Amino acid sequence: MKLWMAALALSGGMMTTQVALAHNHTAPVSAETSAMPSDADVDLFAQSIINVENLKQQYQQELMQRPEAEVTEQLLEEVNARFEQEAIALIEKEGMSVEKYSAMIGLLQQNPEFLAKVQQRVDALQ
Repeated sequence: MKLWMAALALSGGMMTTQVALAHNHTAPVSAETSAMPSDADVDLFAQSIINVENLKQQYQQELMQRPEAEVTEQLLEEVNARFEQEAIALIEKEGMSVEKYSAMIGLLQQNPEFLAKVQQRVDALQ
């Protein structure tokens, strides 16, 4: 397996905005969750996205520094499992539940206005 493919597999297995979906479910976007979240929730969500993205980059860098022969399917599974646990902890540390994060991911995918608002907050926080 090529090293860049391993990094790609890692990023594909843990898409920044999809980490909450790792519980093998998707949060339904109901009328309740499709309403525009408060500015405070958007701020928490944006900071969570930044934190999870930074974590993902750390893991990708770790994999890229390993000799190609060491990057096995088992290693990728272990790294993905560690990433998932740490990403969930980061999301919860920001004061957001995984369920709410997941619901906001669904809203991102369905509401261009919300996507623009979140992107603006992420840009402002970086």
